[in-house]
Amino acid sequence: MVTKSSPELNLSDTLLGVFVALLDGPATARALANRLQRPIAAVMRDLDSLLSKNLIVLDGAERLGSMTERCYRLPAGELHINLGEGLPVLLREAQRGIVQADLLGLPITASLVALRLTPESVDKLLKKLEQLRNDAERDNLAEGEGQRFNRFIAAWSEE
Repeated sequence: MVTKSSPELNLSDTLLGVFVALLDGPATARALANRLQRPIAAVMRDLDSLLSKNLIVLDGAERLGSMTERCYRLPAGELHINLGEGLPVLLREAQRGIVQADLLGLPITASLVALRLTPESVDKLLKKLEQLRNDAERDNLAEGEGQRFNRFIAAWSEE
């Protein structure tokens, strides 16, 4: 969820790339470096930066021969980010997810509706959307359980 009161995200394009790559699930620095075609040292710096901002967490370790590599993932539950920096991430991920679901023939729903409502109706609708968010968060299963479900909800008043 995006909120105005959340801490500033301030992520460079490279940090955003690492962050978005972790939306697909836990990964090691080496796996992320291969996927993003970036040097592992640069990805490690980005992971350390994301860890320091509490935007990602450690998810155990993988043994690769004689080496042990840490795994990283997004924190469980919702991630609250600032509108200014975070909106491009949300829009890109929504687009990626919708296109992927469509290509795989998975169920999706998306719409943009412009309505003229009274201020009271706007407040009522925003409260319903907040309740929907709370219900989904309450039903959220532990990592690895159930199927992954993504939602992107945005609502605003222009007057």
